[in-house]
Formats: sequence, structure tokens, C-alpha cells
Amino acid sequence: KKSPIGFAKWAHVHKPKAPHKDRAGGKHMFQIDVCFEKGDPAWKDFFETTMAAIKAMPQQMSKPKSVGEVPQPIKKQVPIKVELDKQDQPTGRYYVTFKTGVEYPPGVFDKYGRTIPPTVMIGNESKVQVSYIAKPYADLGGGIAFYLNAVQVKDLVEFGGHSAAAHGF
Repeated sequence: KKSPIGFAKWAHVHKPKAPHKDRAGGKHMFQIDVCFEKGDPAWKDFFETTMAAIKAMPQQMSKPKSVGEVPQPIKKQVPIKVELDKQDQPTGRYYVTFKTGVEYPPGVFDKYGRTIPPTVMIGNESKVQVSYIAKPYADLGGGIAFYLNAVQVKDLVEFGGHSAAAHGF
């Protein structure tokens, strides 16, 4: 499957992302967060399809910890998150994380299908489209994981590079 075209955030597609220091047993992963605009029709279709698949998953219930305790529904894991700004306020966009293990490095291509070398770092707000596999899972209440296969960069913003406009020219 291919995602709608969105905007890259924290692209770890050439070099795996290290696990969070507080997460014991975490693994290095290739991953990219992709932000989407609410008004994009392709995003709307992706969003509705994903939410319908999650809703169709069986509801899991908690296991009673004591006699007489009533099982409670376990909240399903939704892979679509609200993007927040530096003040933790919603930006009006949503994002999805696509990831895969280090044993499956993703392909990284430019808009013409040519391989982008590891020396080119994909910066935030680059326009990208992701090839992925959607895989339902039952743990933690159930949800859908998006496994990263490849990234096509439609409009590159190099990490660390600034445009003339960013400098006021």
C-alpha cells in the first residue's frame, strides 16, 4: 500500500533510531512520522479506512484481578495521532508513524525513483509518500501497525539545510 502524500517529521530512514533511554529492552528501528492535512481527500480516505478497520476488530476485555470485579473494555490502539506544536497545542494536522526493524532497511527514493544516498538527510517538512504494510495486532487492546517498506521523497528539505526564504531573502 501507499500512504497519501504528507510531510516528514523525524525521518530515521537511512540510520535507525535508537530506543528511548527509558524503554528497557527497546530496539533500534527505522521509522518516519508523516503528517497529513485534514482537508486532503486522500488523507480522509486513509483515515476512514484505518478507523473502520480498528472499529471492526473484536473488543478485548480486562481480566478481573479480584472476585466480583467486572471486566472492563481495553482501549484499542489508534495509530493516528494529533500533531502538537511546541506549546502542546494541536496544529490541525495528524501524523502516523511507519517503522520497521533494522533487518529490513527501507528503500529511500527521490521523485524520479532514483535511490537517495545515506549522505542526504531527509528533513522535517519534506513532502513524502510511504510504501507500507498495515498489520493488525491483538496485544494491548488491539490496533494496527504500519510497517515501513520504502519512502519516496517528492520535495526534499534537507536536514540542517535552510532555504533562502528561511534567512529572509
